[in-house]
Amino acid sequence: MPQIASGKTPQAHNAPEGEPSTGDVTVTAPSRRRVLFSGLAVAAAAPLAGCTSVTAEDEASGQASGAALRASNDRLATSSAQALYTLPQDHKWHGGPFYDTGELEEWHYWTGYVTDKDTGEEFGLFYNLFHEGVSPGKYQYRPYFSLGNLKTHDFVWSANTLTSPLTATAPPQSTSPDDFQYSTSQNGTTFTTVYRASPDTWNLHFKSQAKNVNQPITMDLETKTQSSYGYTPMTPFGVENENAPWQGKADPQTMRSLSYYYGAPKQNVTGTVTIGNQTRHLTGSLWMEHQWGNFLVSKQPWGTAYVWSAIQFNDGSIFTFRQWYDQQNKPLLNIGRYMHATPNANPEYGFGEAVQWVPLQTWKSTASGRNYPVYARLSTPYGTWYYTPIFESYEMPTGYKPYGTNGITLYEGASWIRKDSLNGPIIGKAFLELPNSLTKNFPELSSHQPTPSGSS
Repeated sequence: MPQIASGKTPQAHNAPEGEPSTGDVTVTAPSRRRVLFSGLAVAAAAPLAGCTSVTAEDEASGQASGAALRASNDRLATSSAQALYTLPQDHKWHGGPFYDTGELEEWHYWTGYVTDKDTGEEFGLFYNLFHEGVSPGKYQYRPYFSLGNLKTHDFVWSANTLTSPLTATAPPQSTSPDDFQYSTSQNGTTFTTVYRASPDTWNLHFKSQAKNVNQPITMDLETKTQSSYGYTPMTPFGVENENAPWQGKADPQTMRSLSYYYGAPKQNVTGTVTIGNQTRHLTGSLWMEHQWGNFLVSKQPWGTAYVWSAIQFNDGSIFTFRQWYDQQNKPLLNIGRYMHATPNANPEYGFGEAVQWVPLQTWKSTASGRNYPVYARLSTPYGTWYYTPIFESYEMPTGYKPYGTNGITLYEGASWIRKDSLNGPIIGKAFLELPNSLTKNFPELSSHQPTPSGSS
């Protein structure tokens, strides 16, 4: 099994109402991530009532019988309740009776910043693959792609729905049962994902036609997870509440409105993206996430009533949060969550009002007519930061003419992170996700502060 995480001990803070507080964990404690993922046996702290008792003196003197030890162990659960999910096995997409009800929502997600090695130009890259239920036993696939030039503001995007069957096999020359290769193709759009457990690499292949420009897209990338963060739970419990119906009423017995949730905050990436006749040789860093559970963002409006973001600070630290909203666009701070980490310190997690994202100014789309709160203040226990878009027009209006008619759209935009104010010094970059339900009726906001140029 490849390294799953750095082995640092996460800390949990501010448990939500009704949950016990775990407090801070000292560095001498076992790593929570190792406990979650490794399947280590848990020793009993004391004999259970009704079990044969074996003293330390008996064991030391060799007097304890095998029958007595077996009788004691028969009353202990020694294999369950030790791994929330197991990597690399759970890098795979999921199925089987539990997820065969038509409600499965699952995705492999990547966003980040890459540089053209030939020209030095910088880009924001977004790639997401949905694996989701349509009806019992039936699935569809929705690949999303965008590439934004941070200097020229050229923006190319593609979004498609594929109902063709998925081919799931072992890749050529596979060396592990945890390797997989997924692919499907329909109407000129093809994706292939190849994961190899050793040496823990992802190869991402995608072909399609851009929606907003008349040019074909071909992407071939390889990512490798950096050891400073590894694969990290995005919440202290490794699962996230998905807000159904508008207030986070989840069912852990069926994983309804819950998702398993981990990510790799820093994956090294190399490869090419060709748009039209121009090929970019890219290198950089991507933020990867994998979520899955029984909820449907395509059919349940509360599933897209949130603000999500992942920040990469210039000093190497990271921060991510999700803030949910109700049907009146009021924040549901009680089910929000965050994670903060640095390369040399334990991840810290929290819930509730400790983190608050406050919109300050909106950008109005000419395609959908929606107001996007892309200028905002984020208050956290680690500081107060400000979001300003690197450029505003990062919308993918898939459900608006000339691209579609279902009224669905997505904003997955590259952002500067600033300190002090909307015009303050740049201290990092982020991707800001503003999904469909959040922005459907979002009001227009204007700021008394001058709009920043977006340059560094």
